[in-house]
Amino acid sequence: IKGGKKLAKLKHENLFQVTAVENETWPFWQVELLEGKNLEEGKPTESGYSCCQVLELARPLLGLLDYLRSEKQKIGAFSQSTVIVNEDGKPIVAHMEPYFADCEAEAEAEDEELKKAQQADLLSLAHMLEILTEEHGRPPQFDELLHSLRENGGNLELSLTELSAKVEEMTADFPCKEGWQLNTEGDNTEGVPSSDNEET
Repeated sequence: IKGGKKLAKLKHENLFQVTAVENETWPFWQVELLEGKNLEEGKPTESGYSCCQVLELARPLLGLLDYLRSEKQKIGAFSQSTVIVNEDGKPIVAHMEPYFADCEAEAEAEDEELKKAQQADLLSLAHMLEILTEEHGRPPQFDELLHSLRENGGNLELSLTELSAKVEEMTADFPCKEGWQLNTEGDNTEGVPSSDNEET
């Protein structure tokens, strides 16, 4: 119940919503129904995701991390199985492990613990982005992006700021096919960048 109440306070378009927390007859949470496929199921092609497709996923997920930082919360870990892409192509994190402050801990120690947890979220996101682009291949700029995320992980604000700027820059360099979506309707090829937009 305690965890459910914490999650119910969080409101972000890229995070699943806890819509009710009850403790009358028995304790339970009620969450919104998410329709779509996770990143494992929604792979657009046999060769996986292109870098531009992954960048389109990364931007809102970075925004979510920024929001959770302001709320003094964490994801716990990113994974392909817990990020759902809905029919509009929006990634939604469908699972998180709420952070509970230690009432007996000093404020400085508590802040350090949360900072480490949020840093781990960034590293986890970098790892997921790396896995998503393994089969399709990555240009050097994308590897630099991952390196920047990992190297600057100790400075959370700097990481999010720099990474967001790099994502914007790279998206301009590798524009996606207009209106691309992940494979949420079964076996289709929608989401494959046109030959003019493929990375070189």
